Amino acid sequence: MHKKSLKKLVPHRYREFFKQFILYKPVGERRSNIVSCDESLAQGINIIGIIRSGTGVGLQCRLIAKALDAVNIPYCIIDLCDYLNIDKHNFSYEDKVTNELIYNVNLIVLNADVINRALRALDYNEMNKRYNAAYWAWELSEFPDVWRRGFHSLNEIWVISRFSADGIAKKSSVHVMPLPLYAGDISVNIKNGREYFKIKNDIFLFMAAYDCDSHVGRKNPQAAVQAFKKAFSPEDKHVGLVLKINKAREHRKHIKKLFNMLSGYSNIYYIDNFLTDEEMRTLTAVSDTFISLHRAEGFGLIPIEAMILGTPVLSTAYSGNMDYMTDKNAVLVGYKLIPVKDKFIGSYLGKEYVWAEPDIDEAARHMKRLVSDTKWREELIANGKTVKELFNANVMGNTIRKRLEDIHLIQQEEKRNI
Repeated sequence: MHKKSLKKLVPHRYREFFKQFILYKPVGERRSNIVSCDESLAQGINIIGIIRSGTGVGLQCRLIAKALDAVNIPYCIIDLCDYLNIDKHNFSYEDKVTNELIYNVNLIVLNADVINRALRALDYNEMNKRYNAAYWAWELSEFPDVWRRGFHSLNEIWVISRFSADGIAKKSSVHVMPLPLYAGDISVNIKNGREYFKIKNDIFLFMAAYDCDSHVGRKNPQAAVQAFKKAFSPEDKHVGLVLKINKAREHRKHIKKLFNMLSGYSNIYYIDNFLTDEEMRTLTAVSDTFISLHRAEGFGLIPIEAMILGTPVLSTAYSGNMDYMTDKNAVLVGYKLIPVKDKFIGSYLGKEYVWAEPDIDEAARHMKRLVSDTKWREELIANGKTVKELFNANVMGNTIRKRLEDIHLIQQEEKRNI
């Protein structure tokens, strides 16, 4: 069928779903989980991803690079932003970027829906000489059968949280290892942060943030607005809510609905321009509470950053964020599991899948208490900061090192130093 005819017959929101079946071409043969690679290659990791991107996946690449630096594992970086037509915003690892696969392990930091496309940018014979692992995020308790094809080019998969690992392991034909993320550089150097963002200094500020391309139905930002409106009146000048929105221009229907919800509330702000990592940390730090009433989350980088920065977090008590949240260090909101139905998660139809619907009334009650109960907030802040002890670059780096030592892909550090 001609490509134009396909476009006419298939609505835009379903095209990516059908591409997985109709246009898929396998990359090489299905790989074994047996450890084998060219022993003449230098020991270390080739990070393959979009490290120059300002997206969450780009940040994952940078956090992995920092973790490898922390434990002295050699690495280089193959950046695929140009190949995947992704905007570039971060150039902090230019000294590591190369076009060559230098080391004996490939770590492909790209999710299951794009991995086979990305691998076509690389030399298959050179890839096949190396041990191939991927680093994936996933947000639901079940993994789509259509993405099982991504296993065929891999020896194993490292996954963003235990919740993600449980979902993927049910379908995986290769080893799956949880490798949780961490908050990276949490320094804040922008002074007078609220003035910088043109937000009043004398209000209790709630914050929510999301990328529309990370799927509005999953991020569920309207829940933060609904809870805020239940808790506070439009005339209440002592509180405010700021929404940080990425990719707003590409999702105009959603933004129109959102703005209709904001009508009459002058104490709800929004920011839709691109913010650097430091600007995002600053906005998080000057907020009094971060809200994530998500339906499903792979890990939740902004919430863990908020906790370490001393900003309490109000969150749905479900999915990847529960790796590091408890009722002592975060304000957890109850939920009921509901069908995903025909809302999109990535590029497939999710009718057999479930996710969480947070309790808006409970969230509103918590928001009121956060404003009034200073002692509770101080306890949350103190307990939240302790997550850095278990989620940091050294922990992630040592987890990677131990795995590669166990399967004899890098030497144990004490032997290497003899």
